[in-house]
Amino acid sequence: MNVLLIRPPITYVNFSTGFFPFSLYTMFMTRYPPMALMYLAALLRKDGHKVALLDAEAEELEIRSAALRMAPFRPDLIIGSVNIYNSCRNFEDLIFLKERLKTPLVVRGHYPGEYPDETMKHPEVDVSMTGKGFASVRPLVRALERKEDLERVQGILFRRGAEIVRTPNEKPVRDLDSLPFPARDLVDPGLYVTNLSYRRPFTTMFGSLGCPFNCTYCTDRKVPYSSRSVESVIAELTECVEKHGIREVTFLDPTFTVKREWVTGLCDEIVRRRLDLTFTMRTRPDLLDPELIRGLARAGCVRISLGIESGDPEILKAMNRSGDVERIRLAARWIQEAGIMAFGYFMIGNKGETHESLNRTMDLITELPLHFAQFFQTLPLLGTEVLESSKQELGHDIWHEISRGRYPSPEEFRSLLTELSLEELKAWSRKLYVHFYLHPRRWRYLLRLKYLPGYGIRQFQILVLVSRLLALRRVRKQRPGFCLARYPNARNGGPGDAA
Repeated sequence: MNVLLIRPPITYVNFSTGFFPFSLYTMFMTRYPPMALMYLAALLRKDGHKVALLDAEAEELEIRSAALRMAPFRPDLIIGSVNIYNSCRNFEDLIFLKERLKTPLVVRGHYPGEYPDETMKHPEVDVSMTGKGFASVRPLVRALERKEDLERVQGILFRRGAEIVRTPNEKPVRDLDSLPFPARDLVDPGLYVTNLSYRRPFTTMFGSLGCPFNCTYCTDRKVPYSSRSVESVIAELTECVEKHGIREVTFLDPTFTVKREWVTGLCDEIVRRRLDLTFTMRTRPDLLDPELIRGLARAGCVRISLGIESGDPEILKAMNRSGDVERIRLAARWIQEAGIMAFGYFMIGNKGETHESLNRTMDLITELPLHFAQFFQTLPLLGTEVLESSKQELGHDIWHEISRGRYPSPEEFRSLLTELSLEELKAWSRKLYVHFYLHPRRWRYLLRLKYLPGYGIRQFQILVLVSRLLALRRVRKQRPGFCLARYPNARNGGPGDAA
């Protein structure tokens, strides 16, 4: 069976997460590969299916250009992702592709997983996947190929005449080592970069899924924590280096250092094998210690992103975080002393936030030896206390509104758990950014950074890459086939190693 997996074109939504517009963040700062689709592609290949993966978002491809590129592939099935920020446009594009290529449509992703009934209100959607798909995608495609009853497939909604049938939830994959490595040969590594990646080619990876903590603002708490073995991660890192030429990996684990022995074992093995790569990760300040950080540095860790969130102990406790601000100071200092870039994540507008609590955050960032920081407004993300309060206050779900074609106003798209106004939150975001980046101490830290020239070069490369892709997108809105490689000659959406 020919299966086309697609991440649809992105629509740059016009709202702010603080000082920076969200479009700037997604356009320049985090251009990540579609890991979930790459896993699904690898799983389908195990059953002998011919798979193509088109990342229209990363290449800034409009859907008409995507249809032209993939028409020669002649897919028997489309599996498309639906993003919560772009759900309305994603559905429109996937339905266009289904009608143009005349093939059944399966949708997956955060929106179908959280709002399956809303998803099936689109009559063009044949099947909606409600889970990650790791356990269900193979039996689903097998049943579709054999024209069997889909009721035996877990974690889906499907149509049986005029009836919509929902099957039991997909069981999570407990043994992550049983999953094949993502099909990286199906994507173009040149499309992926972040503004703080040091080397290229760059990719992302998971050593674990979920998080054992219960922070009120985070969606990862809903996913049961499970981790891969050190041997499995090392094998994938080795494949990245030797087969794909990858030189930097960003681990997307919500909390990389949950298991200290696992981290030390991984670092020791990277050093022993002399893998030519650098990596970055994110964690909590209370899960770090000097010896662990030195081990990370020896293994090639060049950036640790710390979830700090606030400088006020009471605000931290209200978020189900440790209120030990002194531990934050120590962790940042240990990272800086090890020669690793320290990146701090902060949130503005948390539950109970006041001018006084934000002044405490201001005081903390003044003394922390961080190289970079982000100050984002707290958002009503799926599965969080913030979203539940938003529903009660507004009388509607903002994510439903987006799926119906109406983007929420900035006033709607913020935390309502604080008495601070939207304008006050924006003012604090600007104030924190200016205070942080214009402080003389910050520039002393930056100028001592070992990898500073590489980061400077990376900003220029990203600007060139994004400018070229956006220019092509503008032209292709009028001329969809302009300078467009078709299957099987395209790197993005091509046959990969099967060529």
